[in-house]
Amino acid sequence: MIGKILYILATAGCVCAAIEFFARDRFPEFLKQDEFAELSFIRLLNSGVIYQPGTSNYDRRFGFLNNPNIRETIRTDEYEYTVETNSLGFRTHEITGKTESQRRLMLLGDSMFFGVGVDYQQTIHGLLESMRDSLAVYNYAMLGHNTVQSLIAARAFAPAVAPDHIFCGVFLGNDLISNALNYADPQNHIATHLDQVTAMQTRLHTALAPFAWSTALRAVAYSIYIPRLRYQFATEPDMVEATCRHLAAIDSTATAVGSAFTAVLIYPKDAVAGGLKQQWSQSRQPGRLVAADCRRRGIDVLDLLDHIAGEDDRHRYYYPQDGHFTPAGNARVAQLIHEHFSLR
Repeated sequence: MIGKILYILATAGCVCAAIEFFARDRFPEFLKQDEFAELSFIRLLNSGVIYQPGTSNYDRRFGFLNNPNIRETIRTDEYEYTVETNSLGFRTHEITGKTESQRRLMLLGDSMFFGVGVDYQQTIHGLLESMRDSLAVYNYAMLGHNTVQSLIAARAFAPAVAPDHIFCGVFLGNDLISNALNYADPQNHIATHLDQVTAMQTRLHTALAPFAWSTALRAVAYSIYIPRLRYQFATEPDMVEATCRHLAAIDSTATAVGSAFTAVLIYPKDAVAGGLKQQWSQSRQPGRLVAADCRRRGIDVLDLLDHIAGEDDRHRYYYPQDGHFTPAGNARVAQLIHEHFSLR
């Protein structure tokens, strides 16, 4: 009996050692605790964009912008598309005088509204312009931006654009924690609550402590456990409140320029699909909480999960690896926004 127990223990030890050896070879970036902590925090935020002077495309007001006046073609295994930017680095028109017959929409948000993977005619803003004569859509969505940066864009550009309706996309896959860690300073520049960043890093370090002693366990935590933590943290009242507070500020900005306002809640592909992965991460819950809080505040909400849900919609509307909207996904969202706009 004792011999069998020793044999089982020895076999388990050999298996664990082999797994650990493989993990150290496969994931060298997880070998050092400080490097793992940094990568884990980026994974928690679900964004690799760094807003620091001296980094590529740094902008004092927004933290990050595309280069101005560029025409660039991006190619991946899933798509090829061309981006053209205006004099400020946004994928949109230069602001011109508004005619009496013209109606205008303003889009705010991140890469989900930017149009990753599609040419201009297939972007949400390009499709909206094709749906109605005399409709101009100014798109100030930007790769990596959060709702704080959307607020900054609204304050900076809405008076000159004079939109009839502002739509702000909130991506539940990475906006909520970032929204709680950042704010718009009195100069309308992006700023960070450094004490809250430190507190969040400490919380993450504590949560990952059981995985710290093994590279293999670190890899498991990075792939499976941190996404769950992201949505757990995002459902906390202060996280939801921060996002809704920023949306309320955009709503006030819209009112000041005579515009209607709608918050558009955008879900990551796995939240849309549902199933076991969504049940593990609970990735739908933050959006539902934000929607309820916004409606209590009187903020109009277009919750995309009410219109895009299920495994078929995930395959139809999202790129399988990249996770941004496919041409069909952009068309579906543009249709929903147009219907929402038309009802007002």
